[in-house]
Amino acid sequence: MLPRYPYTLSFKSTAKLEEDDSALLLCVPERSRLRIAAPTPSIRTLLEHLFAGGMTDDQLCEAAMHADKNADPAKIYFFLEKLAAYGMLCYTLNLEGKPFATLQVVASPFKLADLDWEESYQLSRFAYLRRTEDGMIMECPLGKAVMLLNDPTALSAINHLTKSCTLESLSDQSGLEPGAAASFLLLLASGQMIDAQNPSGNLLTEQENTTMRQWEFHDLLFHSRSRLGRHDYGFGPTSRFLGILPPLPAVKEPMSGRRIKLQEPNLEKRQHDSINFFTVVEERKSVRVSGGTPITVAQLGEFLYWVARFKQIYPVDMEQKAFYENCVRPCPSAGAVHEIELYLTVSNCSELEPGLYHYASLSHELEWLSELKEPQKAMLEDARLCSYMTSPPDVLITLAARFQRLSWQYASMAYATMLRNAGVMYQQMYLVATALKLAPCALGRGNSDLFAEATGLDYCVENSIGEFMISGQNH
Repeated sequence: MLPRYPYTLSFKSTAKLEEDDSALLLCVPERSRLRIAAPTPSIRTLLEHLFAGGMTDDQLCEAAMHADKNADPAKIYFFLEKLAAYGMLCYTLNLEGKPFATLQVVASPFKLADLDWEESYQLSRFAYLRRTEDGMIMECPLGKAVMLLNDPTALSAINHLTKSCTLESLSDQSGLEPGAAASFLLLLASGQMIDAQNPSGNLLTEQENTTMRQWEFHDLLFHSRSRLGRHDYGFGPTSRFLGILPPLPAVKEPMSGRRIKLQEPNLEKRQHDSINFFTVVEERKSVRVSGGTPITVAQLGEFLYWVARFKQIYPVDMEQKAFYENCVRPCPSAGAVHEIELYLTVSNCSELEPGLYHYASLSHELEWLSELKEPQKAMLEDARLCSYMTSPPDVLITLAARFQRLSWQYASMAYATMLRNAGVMYQQMYLVATALKLAPCALGRGNSDLFAEATGLDYCVENSIGEFMISGQNH
């Protein structure tokens, strides 16, 4: 077996130890607590050294044995293996007395990989580098650990792995001793950041596995980082900017002084003449042909009323831990945030001038933004092409998210939640349009840069996440 350098084992800086009667509670954020009943002096000593910056496993065992002469070494090593399996340890490769690379485990179960030193290895196409406050880290959504590159020369070693490398060639190219190169490769493999090649040169997991071949980099990353299980970042309704940044208000500031008041529908009348709900569900479909009669402003107003008007806004109440304004619409939204705004590019609507409008959800009004210029016309044409229509839709509705309205409250899952909210609104649009006998059709693509140009909005502040067409229909 090839000798490798021993790793220094330690806890992350966020780990905490709490006393619970005669037991200890080991707490690592985003993971289950590990309760250690009746800890012996040897276990307490081992934990102290792991919190203090760590030692190798043999050094930890020696220190624990020194604290308790009657301790069983097998039980000490077993406890270390248990901490490792729970994903609570960090593994640091030290070279010449300095940290070279540290593997920080972020989820359980976890164990160090086994490698065949005769095989060739290459970086996973899902692995990526990014900057953090601690320095450069490497991540891969296939694994349950991230690697902190403590030494700049580690980046050079990573670069060599963009092409196939044996242990010998990595050692030669990077200047690392064979034992150091082996230890480095083992850390990368444990985070599933490298993949082995077969004799024909194909990566075993990513080229020969038909499932993995069909995943794209950004899709797998988005999936893994917006769900629990493979990261330890803050997640969910953390109110992470409470006391740091104010939350966005529920209602946007007016965008225009030119406003078109929309008529509110007669609910009592609708209750008498509306078709059965299940009939609406059964008849719901995408209609990619405009009717002979364009949609009317009254129909458009009623459609928006049942889809996106604000029915109620609840103010901030710190005592009740309502840290931001909650609001209610006909369709639901995560955390009652309702970050989605509707922009209407009107092509053909009776009694309404063609142009770009914003729907003011609280006042049930349309705010005039601009006439149909080149960006707006391009949006209509893109919608036509996307839906294979022969003419543009009467109205193109763009769903735009005020990103910080949701990301202020939700960590890691904010964008995924916006897409879920958009899907919910799509269904509401379909059902309402069907009940009103209009022609609805959701679109699967849209140009966010074009929308930013058409509206003058900041791409990273408020931008499109979905598109929906609505037109009149032949009856």
